[in-house]
Amino acid sequence: MIYKDIMAALYTRLSLLNTEIPVVYQLKRYSPQNGGREPFIRVNLYRNKPQRLTMGEGNVSLHKGILQCTITHIPTQADWIKSEGDYLALGEKLVEHFPADLTLWHGAAQVRITHIPEIGTIFSEPSQVTLPVSIYWQADQ
Repeated sequence: MIYKDIMAALYTRLSLLNTEIPVVYQLKRYSPQNGGREPFIRVNLYRNKPQRLTMGEGNVSLHKGILQCTITHIPTQADWIKSEGDYLALGEKLVEHFPADLTLWHGAAQVRITHIPEIGTIFSEPSQVTLPVSIYWQADQ
């Protein structure tokens, strides 16, 4: 059940983020509030192939992945689009909230943030604005 504990550790930390915009987890439906006036954070948890570190009884495996937090804004009016700096400020809040070497615990999982989170490029399309923030993690089992 390591993946359930990893998810719980990361999601619990994310729930403590001091921001007034909604956080939407994978497999959850969401309709933007106020007709799209404000952005939200869409969350996906990506897992990589586990790496076996030891063999035999007490087998230890290394699990790695990315907590992908995408700041998403679907404005229904052009004048509701925020400045690039506003979106980047939200991304920086995520970076500060998940510093490199932060260790999180839940159940059997000890999850460590392995890198400074990466703020990607802002994508602006006619229907939405997105800013991906990648948070790299690993856990031993």
